[in-house]
Amino acid sequence: MYIWKWAAANLRVNAWTSATSILVVALTSFAALTLIGFVSGYQDAFEEDINRLGYDVLITAKGCPYEAATLMLRGGVGLQYMPEGVVPRLESDDQVAGLYPKLIHPVKRPGEDGITLLKGITAGWYSSLKLSMREGEWFDEGPGRDLRGDGIVLGFEAAELEGRHPGDSYLLYNPLTRKEVMVPVRGILERTGTQVAGTVLVPLSTLQRDYQLVGKLTGVGVRLTAEGRLDREEFVERYNREPELQVVTLSKVESALRKATANLGSVVHILSIFLGLLASVVLLNTAILRTMAERPKLGALRITGIPALFIAAVALLESLLLNTTGLLLGCLGAFVGAPVAEEWFVHYLPYVPTGDLIQLSGPTLLWVGGVGTALAALATLPPLIWVLRTTEPNSIREVL
Repeated sequence: MYIWKWAAANLRVNAWTSATSILVVALTSFAALTLIGFVSGYQDAFEEDINRLGYDVLITAKGCPYEAATLMLRGGVGLQYMPEGVVPRLESDDQVAGLYPKLIHPVKRPGEDGITLLKGITAGWYSSLKLSMREGEWFDEGPGRDLRGDGIVLGFEAAELEGRHPGDSYLLYNPLTRKEVMVPVRGILERTGTQVAGTVLVPLSTLQRDYQLVGKLTGVGVRLTAEGRLDREEFVERYNREPELQVVTLSKVESALRKATANLGSVVHILSIFLGLLASVVLLNTAILRTMAERPKLGALRITGIPALFIAAVALLESLLLNTTGLLLGCLGAFVGAPVAEEWFVHYLPYVPTGDLIQLSGPTLLWVGGVGTALAALATLPPLIWVLRTTEPNSIREVL
């Protein structure tokens, strides 16, 4: 009991030093928790995005591995289309387990700089990408690849930009007739952080019919069988040999992103260790300064018969109290400030996956708390040793 009372009294007497130490530990633990939580959340969100790819290989027209970028090859008014006969050949390929043909068609209204990106999709595309509806409903899916139902489904960003909700009307410009057609909005997709968020989704057959693009495709997503995945390189090489096709192996994209997130995690953990060491140095400096300032008092305590171990225990308890208080404040700040920190990270990330980017899990809190407590204890050892060795004066004169 006396140890606790003594430590609390010392902290109150040195209020400014104690407050500074607590603030440093709080800021350090806040930064460490936020950074480690960001890496954990980013990796989980990235894994979820990888699972949403839904297929193993993307086959597009020659010129660019990503469909939207081929807009530049046509001056922003059209895309390069795949040659006919690719889908029937893929359907008869024993290595193919599923196909997801798609057609991207940009529409530019006269006198406007923006482009509306229409995307024609088929049955199975929605479930293969593990998408979900924010509002409204998806198209009806029947046998075969055709989707049924009138209207359109908007990506999250497209709906935000136009301020549309299910049941509202949406004007689609048709450059063939030079007229705008009023279509109903069936639903709004949840935020994906991908190209889908900014597109207007319609059934593939409807897009091909209304814009006279029958038989045209800009890409085909291919899901391979288990045997096909083992011979993925042979499959890619076979279709890459065709001069009008280009095959993108999504495993390469996945491995590149995994490597990037792994490197990011290593950097963050190194930075967290540096922050922890910085906090321990501050605690060490504070403990040494406090011990030097109180040397006469400690010497007087020794002369009056106070054991050196008691003084050492008080100093250790003071350091642990400062550290624990700072850790609690840092944890509270991390929980409260996580949304703000996430918004800040988003502005500087080239790729933002879907989901919570900062996850403060129990193991993370225990790890930061354990490391912080260990560093606090270690930072107290040098001044404790100094106290035990230098507080044995032979007379009152040495103390004073």
